[in-house]
Amino acid sequence: MNIVDSTKERRKDGKKERTGSSGFTLVEMLVSIAIFMVVAVIAVSALLKIVDASRKSESLQDAVNNINFAMDSITRELRVGSDYILDTSDANGFTGIINPVTYAPVSGPTSLPAQPASIAFLTSIKAPSSLGTCNLTYSYFFAQHPDNVSGHFTIDKAQQTSCTDSIGSGAAPYVPIIDPSIVITSFYISVDTNGTTAEPNVFLYISGYTGAATAAKTYFDLQTTISERL
Repeated sequence: MNIVDSTKERRKDGKKERTGSSGFTLVEMLVSIAIFMVVAVIAVSALLKIVDASRKSESLQDAVNNINFAMDSITRELRVGSDYILDTSDANGFTGIINPVTYAPVSGPTSLPAQPASIAFLTSIKAPSSLGTCNLTYSYFFAQHPDNVSGHFTIDKAQQTSCTDSIGSGAAPYVPIIDPSIVITSFYISVDTNGTTAEPNVFLYISGYTGAATAAKTYFDLQTTISERL
């Protein structure tokens, strides 16, 4: 009687077939693991890039929202303000107090080029009665950007809390109102009184970019015309 080994190869339908138990060889397992690791590394790298791009996009969006909010705030306050003063004489921005009794608006248009300069004005906000009787003075200053690069600007704001506060010092210092990631490269402000003291128009233009890396920079150009609301 012939005993056939279960692991012996035999022919069936003209083909060789292994009749015993079979499995993966060590080489096959190593190749499979290597392929899986390559695919996993590629997938994780792609995921990290997507997450990083999402964070950068959110950061850029926050910066753009920040400059838009600042522009809207300036526009709103100028519209209900009065007695606009454009100042280029002081590299640290407008200083002092605006007195509506002695202030005389310049007849015709005046303007500020893209250099450190400020616009100060009386707001519609009244000081608390215990701190005097006046409309509080605010000032926006296009100051040197913290990166100290020539031609780079940021926006600082100073505001009175009482009628005796001197803008630019003491209780009314200039403080930044936009994120340091925002760089203003050009601005222009003009005030046109049309030769009278009634309803002057303020034109405001700023441009610049946000984002450090060249490929990630987002550029903006914003402009608005404000008419004093009497």
